[in-house]
Amino acid sequence: MTLALPPKPELIIFDMDGVPHESERFGWQVIRGTLANLGETPSQEKLEQDYGGLTWPDFQARAESDLGLSLGPEFVDETQERWLDLLNEEMEAAPGVASFLKLLEAEAIPFCVASNSFREEIDESLEISGLEIFFPEDYRFSGMDMPQAKPAPDLHLACLDFFKVAANKAVVIEDS
Repeated sequence: MTLALPPKPELIIFDMDGVPHESERFGWQVIRGTLANLGETPSQEKLEQDYGGLTWPDFQARAESDLGLSLGPEFVDETQERWLDLLNEEMEAAPGVASFLKLLEAEAIPFCVASNSFREEIDESLEISGLEIFFPEDYRFSGMDMPQAKPAPDLHLACLDFFKVAANKAVVIEDS
């Protein structure tokens, strides 16, 4: 039997929250606090199962429908602000990520970040974690700029189109 290494990818697409840094837990912390203030205390497991990967606006619509409550017109802006405050206080890049990104650069493998977060959140998260130097602004893709956010394929297809890479030549690294 002969073993062979897989071909070198022509593009690596990173999810942001939970991959190069652990920012997702801060979002859940904000959500749990908001819901607790409204008398709702779903478990972390239930939140992740029912709402994991959603944009803030999609979370709001689904949670309001599921729970029969109103999170209010300022929910998205207030949640984003509290989330960014927590990131500024506590977030760091995941161990080994910077070394891995340097290795990709040395191997001339292009990479980008594709997240359902707002563009401002992507920019600030990368800056806080010290990873912004690896991701030029045009290598940062937001699901909020797409017709449909993940899990729809629009975001990943936009990355493939930008880099002119076929889907079977790319690798996507997600946490969910």
